Amino acid sequence: YFSIFNNSEWKITGMPLWMGISDTSGVGNANIHIHTMAENLTFQPRFAALIITSDTLADTVIVVQKGQIPTLNISQSSMSIGALAGDTAVFQITSNIDWSITDIAPWLQLNQTSGSGNAIIRMEANETNNSGVARTCNLTFSGNDVTTKYLLVTQRSTTGITDVAENKGLVLYPNPAKDKITLVWNGAGRKGELILCNALGQVMLEQTCVFDGKNENIDVSKIEHGVYILHLTVNSRTISKKIVIE
Repeated sequence: YFSIFNNSEWKITGMPLWMGISDTSGVGNANIHIHTMAENLTFQPRFAALIITSDTLADTVIVVQKGQIPTLNISQSSMSIGALAGDTAVFQITSNIDWSITDIAPWLQLNQTSGSGNAIIRMEANETNNSGVARTCNLTFSGNDVTTKYLLVTQRSTTGITDVAENKGLVLYPNPAKDKITLVWNGAGRKGELILCNALGQVMLEQTCVFDGKNENIDVSKIEHGVYILHLTVNSRTISKKIVIE
């Protein structure tokens, strides 16, 4: 707010559409409160010059509305993908700017490598890792006026006993499903994030699952019939399974 000190009538002009004020005219002293009527969707500040006039006197108050702060965030800093070709995993980008992803390993492909705003990115392994040793890829996320972000992706090897156990640790039924899917988790960790994607990689359902000695039921009654991929991430490891909804 700002204050007017006067002993006569005054009025205020020059208000833009994005701004409102408590009074536009009055007599004597007053505190004028300012509030925004619309969000500034640009990254640049915008200005308004309010003109206060009284008799033959005039003064100006400059009001500045800040612009958006550029943001680019990745849902996690590291994650793993299965050892087999065709294994998938997903992560989320939260942003309000244009962004791009680089430094993608030849054994990995993404459904999207650039975009604007929020996105769910689906990764798929191009090759089976038969080396006996896990291999990594450090994805680089870039955008204007933001700090570069990184995501370390680890592809497990087919010889990993732990990987086999964790994949078997997730059981879902019925499949095909109609109204609901029941998840049984026997692996390490009690809390996971579930994402259900269609064939285009679009997210149809997101849900936090808590496995505390009981099964988790997923309501799919409002999901259209079709083939979907269910991704469950627990302790930064993602397990993906195909599900049919009838």
